[in-house]
Amino acid sequence: MNRFSRSNREQSGAALILILGIVALLSVMVIAFLGTSSKQVVATVQSHSILQEQQLAELATTQFLADINTEIRAGSVTPASAGTIAVYYPATPLSAAPDRYSVGGGVASSTSPSTPVVAPPNLLKKSAYKREFYDKNLGVDAIDGLDKQLAFPQFATYSATLRASAVSSGTGALSSGAVSAARWNKPLLLPRADTSKGDVFPEGYEPLTSGTIQTWVAGKSKIDNWTWTPPDWIFVTKSGSTPTTWDLSLNSGSSSTAVVGRYAYQAYDVGGLLDLNVAGYSSDVVGDSLAATKGSAGLTDLTVLGFTDTQLKALLAFRNPSTP
Repeated sequence: MNRFSRSNREQSGAALILILGIVALLSVMVIAFLGTSSKQVVATVQSHSILQEQQLAELATTQFLADINTEIRAGSVTPASAGTIAVYYPATPLSAAPDRYSVGGGVASSTSPSTPVVAPPNLLKKSAYKREFYDKNLGVDAIDGLDKQLAFPQFATYSATLRASAVSSGTGALSSGAVSAARWNKPLLLPRADTSKGDVFPEGYEPLTSGTIQTWVAGKSKIDNWTWTPPDWIFVTKSGSTPTTWDLSLNSGSSSTAVVGRYAYQAYDVGGLLDLNVAGYSSDVVGDSLAATKGSAGLTDLTVLGFTDTQLKALLAFRNPSTP
């Protein structure tokens, strides 16, 4: 009896060890499964957020290009013989270039859209509260003898949009999504407040907030004062609309009026900028007679922009290291 009892106890102990091993293995498998699932959930959330950001960026680009297209049509005439191809010609010299007077409304500006607002150098468009994408009067209402509707004769059919809210993109903490003035000037297409800082962010990228610029309206020149503030946010709802105000009571998750994102923009005119990959020459290499022909961008006189001879030679040595 004692021998059989001992054998049963040994078998029971072995079974217990086997069961505990199986439980431990299952526990490891469950923990591994939960860990993998958690990582997959995080990856899915991140992927969804990235997809939302990409879709918002695509929508912002589409809306901006649509507004540009509307402005072109409002200021153009289409000949009857154009056929199936849409051909647009500027109705007047005033509408041959994009409107730059509606870009500087600033934060929560109450200025009437028909009042000309001067933009900083290079700045063409920006999202600004109570600023139409283009000004149908284009400032000519301030000039005697000119038709107020001369610049955009088809504005009634292709009306300008008002998208921006009263919330500045520069308001609030950077951690909450605000964009600093230096970050907006990362392309360095706005005048810098302190040029001695060099390529140091953010100190060297802080833009000027005011200045003067020579403008031309209907062939008349004048010196105007310009101001700059960060662009205002454009709210985007589920339906793709852009309300200028955000009513929290309408922001339920299932509502088409729910705001799902925001964006702001600045657009620049870079047509007058020089390409330093080719622009500039040294007087040691190019003589005065050849330089006077101005036959290419390489014959641009960079000393007019303040370059010294030492700086020009350093630029050429960097650009053409194999040239003695």
